[in-house]
Amino acid sequence: MVDVERGLTICPRVESKTRIGNAGWLHGTETNANRIGNQSAISRQGERVVVNMAQVWRTMTAATAVQVRELALRLKLPESFVQCVETKFFNGAFAFAMHNALDTVCGVKYRRGDNKFSATGSRTGYIPCANYSRENNEVWITEGESDLMVAAGFGLNAVARSGCMNSSEALRSVCRQRNVVIVADNDKAGVSGARAFAAEPLGARSVAVVIPPTKDLRDWYTRDKISAQDLRYCWKAVRGY
Repeated sequence: MVDVERGLTICPRVESKTRIGNAGWLHGTETNANRIGNQSAISRQGERVVVNMAQVWRTMTAATAVQVRELALRLKLPESFVQCVETKFFNGAFAFAMHNALDTVCGVKYRRGDNKFSATGSRTGYIPCANYSRENNEVWITEGESDLMVAAGFGLNAVARSGCMNSSEALRSVCRQRNVVIVADNDKAGVSGARAFAAEPLGARSVAVVIPPTKDLRDWYTRDKISAQDLRYCWKAVRGY
């Protein structure tokens, strides 16, 4: 997460002196980091005007066919996979809606090149695939929107969390009374974050963590051209039935 105006970044992997809850560690100038990290700064944030993120999302323009093609080429994914996640384009960045436990847009996540950040006023939530259904008895949870595109491209009922350490009531709400498969990034932060989330009281029927043999699910697909059946086989192997 990047705050361009104040020159601050929250990273779930690279540690610093200042921890920001489950989101990760704060990086930036020492003055800014201390100001944001202290309790008085956190309390003053409550005085800001609450942004209606659902309205912000509605005003954004859907990504064009050319832009979808550009994103697909950058991610090395089929265009059909990218189209499985609602994508908009704003101020030179691709945009994805984050949803809360009531399935209402609560935030917007941007992707500009390799930089990922959230719109001002956003709350952490989950990013659903275009055909996401609450009625399906299983849900696949990926880390980030590009892995979500792969899962959704496979036809799986999937959502993404915005970071490996992010957990929220919104994300927990999609797990209740369902068979949950968490697809982790294959690094220390990704695996520990996935396992920590799996250990939470999710109220799920079953919970399994699948760890790709490569960096992440997208990399696994682009390298080995795996299929939905391959991914389901890994799930069954992990849970034992």
